[in-house]
Amino acid sequence: HNPDKIAYTEFDSASDKWVGWSWRQTAEQVARWQAAMLSDGLQPGERVAIMLRNCRAWVLFDQAAQGLGLVTVPIYTNDRAENIGYILQDSGARAFLIENQQQWHDLRTIEDQLSGMLRVLTLERVESAGPQPRLTRVEDWLQGAEGELQTRDIDGNAMATIVYTSGTTGRPKGVMLTHYN
Repeated sequence: HNPDKIAYTEFDSASDKWVGWSWRQTAEQVARWQAAMLSDGLQPGERVAIMLRNCRAWVLFDQAAQGLGLVTVPIYTNDRAENIGYILQDSGARAFLIENQQQWHDLRTIEDQLSGMLRVLTLERVESAGPQPRLTRVEDWLQGAEGELQTRDIDGNAMATIVYTSGTTGRPKGVMLTHYN
């Protein structure tokens, strides 16, 4: 109803000020993320994991995935690498969005568990010891990605997200939440 009103505000450390994005700008960005997801061949029902702090990119990734019928798997940013590897494999995640070099460094111990991953996306530029064909910076991944915002007609009983427990009494367990939830 108010496409030009501010939807999200986030602090930009580069400019040292708060920046706002309208609903229209947000929808345009979600459409770009969706176009990139579709170009990767992701299909409804496939899982995509996200391990970011609270930020606008988290919302863009999640909304793009939800609109395409993908299942979002949020992962706690400070979890142990072995838990992250377990969650990625258990959920069958095909794409994984992380933030920075430190997170990528921490994942080195579970690199073999990323083998089924179609794409590992990073918000910041990440250096890797060797060739990593799946590792892509979001800015590069979105380059040239354009399309219309998609909101597919999704059954309310279809899975929307899998939230994993902390695993304090054993392995983390996935709580499957539907769109009705």
